[in-house]
Formats: sequence, C-alpha cells, structure tokens
Amino acid sequence: MLFVGSCFADNLGRRFVENRFRATVNPFGVMYNPASILHTVEKCSEVRPRVAVFTLGTNHVYILKETGEIVDNCQKRPQRLFEERELSVDECAGYLQKAINLLKSQTAVSGSSEGTLKVIITVSPIRYAKYGYHGSQLSKATLLLAADKLVKENPGVVSYFPAYEIMNDELRDYRFYKEDMLHPSEQAVEYIWE
Repeated sequence: MLFVGSCFADNLGRRFVENRFRATVNPFGVMYNPASILHTVEKCSEVRPRVAVFTLGTNHVYILKETGEIVDNCQKRPQRLFEERELSVDECAGYLQKAINLLKSQTAVSGSSEGTLKVIITVSPIRYAKYGYHGSQLSKATLLLAADKLVKENPGVVSYFPAYEIMNDELRDYRFYKEDMLHPSEQAVEYIWE
C-alpha cells in the first residue's frame, strides 16, 4: 500500500502499519495538494502498490516566482519568493489522474498477477484556519468535486472514502478534536479506522 497526502494520510497509514500491512507512508513528507501528490508518485518509481491512498488536504499551491514551479514545501524560505494560487477542480483532477496513470503503468511493469491498481481518494477532515473557515470549505469543495470526477472517470479503479464527511457530519462533538479544534483526536481517528 502507498499512502500519500496530508497529515491525515500519516494517521491512516500508521494504523495500517500497526496492523501489519506492508505500507509506504508519505515517503517524502506530508503533501497537501494534488500537484505535490503527483510529485511524490513521480519520485516513487520503485514503489509498485496494489492499493494507493491519496489524502487531499487543500487545493492551494505555492509557486516559486523565480522558476514558475509548484513547490512541495517552502522550506521556511521567505513568503515573498512565492505566489499562492488555488487549483481548479479540473487542475486537481488532472494532477491526480497523472499520478494514477503513473502508478498503473508501474504496476503493469511489475507484472503483478494479483490484480490491477486500486486507488482510494479521501479528503482530509482537517480544516485550514489560515484560509478562514469559508475559504477552507471552498478548498475542500474543490477537492471533493475533483475526487468525484476521478471516481466517475475511473470505474473499478478509483473509489472515494468519506473521512471528511464522517468527521464533519458524524463526529461533530468537541471530544473528537484535538485542543487546536482543527485536527481529529485519537478517538476520531480510531472511529474512522473502524
């Protein structure tokens, strides 16, 4: 299994590792947006998972002004070096489709007789307070629409797991959040795991 995405991918991936699944979890660190998820998959040419889990955190990307490239991490460099931009639904879906196609080709090369690649997409339930709650909801809505598009365009390969909906619609009590009131508590992660 390959888990790539937000810190929620770390939470879920850790649970799989603890339960003795062979899993690679965020091998190059936490990646919050679809472009960065693609960059991770591009670097993982040796990883040939049967199942990949993409956890989408935001549609916001940071572009290094000097090169015009989307960076995965600003590495504590001054904000003035970057331009922040929001990806559209089609851009999010496009980056993720490229990642899926790349993983499918890697799986085909390995000649796995155990079936084709399965991809599970989920949207992280962690809200981004820095965008404001309305801005965070708009970002999540963009990701949800991109995920829905990928499920429809990749039947039998891509499925959606509703972690975002479970956290926000079922686990609405404060005990399901850490002290920052943004991140899910261990109890919430356990509930979603079950």
